[in-house]
Amino acid sequence: MPTPTRAPDHVFVAPSLVRRVFQVVLVASLAGLAYAVWRAWQQTDAASGALAVGLAVLVVLCWMTLLMSVPQRITITGSHIVIRRAGENHRFDLEDPGVDMLVRDGSVAFGHYRDNWVIVEAREVEWSTFMDVVMAYQNRADLNAEARDERFRR
Repeated sequence: MPTPTRAPDHVFVAPSLVRRVFQVVLVASLAGLAYAVWRAWQQTDAASGALAVGLAVLVVLCWMTLLMSVPQRITITGSHIVIRRAGENHRFDLEDPGVDMLVRDGSVAFGHYRDNWVIVEAREVEWSTFMDVVMAYQNRADLNAEARDERFRR
C-alpha cells in the first residue's frame, strides 16, 4: 500500500518578469487565434487563414517556452526543504546539524558536506515568512547538535 505524501507546509516560487511576459503573450495570442479562426470561418480569405496559422505557431512557441523555463521553486515540508532550480533538486533537512547555513544581508546559503552551496535570495521568496520558518528549524538543529555532542563526550 503506497504511503500518502504530505502536502508542503510552505511553497515559494521565484517571480520572473520574462515568464510573466510570455504568459500575457500566450493569453493574447490565444484570444487573437480564436478571433482569426472565427474570421477565417466567416470569410474565406487567405489573410485570415495566414493570421490563424501564425498565431497558432506563436501559441505553441509560448507554451513550449513556459514549459521549459520552470522558475525556482522552494517547498518546505516539516523540516525538509527542497530547492528546485535549473532542473535540479537540492534537498536539506533543516533539523540536521550537518546542514550549514550562512545568512547574509538578503540571502541565505545552504550547504551540506556532500553538496554544493545553494543560495536563496530575498527577491526570490517572501523573505520574512521564509526566514521565520528556516530559523525555527535552525534552532532545533542547534539543539540536535548539542545533544549529539553530549553523546560523543561520554
